[in-house]
Amino acid sequence: MALIRSAARSRARRRLRPVPAMQSSSVLRAGILGALILCASLSGPETAQAATISASTIISAENSFPGETVFVERGGDSPTVVQMIDGGAAQQLQLYDDSILNMQGGAVSHAVLAFGSSVVNVDAGSMFRLSLRQNASSNLFGGRIEGEISMVPYLGGIPTLKMFGGVAHDLSVPGSSVASIHGGRLDWLRVNNGLVNMTGGSILNMILNGHAVVRWSGGELREGFLWMQGDAILHVYGRGLYLDEDSQLFGTLLDGTVIENEWVDLNDRSRVVLHNVPEPSSASIAWTLFALLLTPRLQAQSTP
Repeated sequence: MALIRSAARSRARRRLRPVPAMQSSSVLRAGILGALILCASLSGPETAQAATISASTIISAENSFPGETVFVERGGDSPTVVQMIDGGAAQQLQLYDDSILNMQGGAVSHAVLAFGSSVVNVDAGSMFRLSLRQNASSNLFGGRIEGEISMVPYLGGIPTLKMFGGVAHDLSVPGSSVASIHGGRLDWLRVNNGLVNMTGGSILNMILNGHAVVRWSGGELREGFLWMQGDAILHVYGRGLYLDEDSQLFGTLLDGTVIENEWVDLNDRSRVVLHNVPEPSSASIAWTLFALLLTPRLQAQSTP
């Protein structure tokens, strides 16, 4: 029974492309290129250049783009896949269409910006910032993001993030954005109307605002604070959960993490919903084991 506690993305050639009509992403890229050219005319030959990648390639020490902005876009019948390995570098990567970045090393000194339905997979390496826009998505298994992971759900998009490892300073989850945290380490989690499912990982500070919803069943809050306002809801899943009169949270999460004296700063109409899940009974465990043992026998009997 739920208990509720509330308060009142071969080195590409450099080129300028004609802008197709009625394609907002091409207009956006052309605008950025125009700005870079204008800066070059004003600042001299040392200004950062731009490159376009429209075929699958590897960014490495021998094929690198230090100090450049790189646009990655679909150039054929299949998505453009860019792999970045140790020694590879760029100032900024911008992914469009359904392009895919597999980052297994290297460094992006500024930002990775993902548009459309592009995908960013990070196993290693570093970047300063990651921005997921429209319906872009990211899977983080490792690596380091020195600054912010931002999610921008404009044009009706739903950016998504799954974090299994790695380190980031700040994750912002606004609007229709959805984040799932299963591992890794964050200093700040800011949820403003978005949805977060947390089953693991480590977070220092958590802020919920507006109509934010967080479902917390595993992972830790490291000696920081948990602050809520607006109509935010925090669902907590575990055993022996309770919130005392001073909004101190106690109990054990489903992954076994023990919560002691976790103060929840409740403001406005924000609230905490506690879901105490009963321990599985010995009978249910026995029935599960019996079903697992019986299934192969039934399959064998039904084989002609």
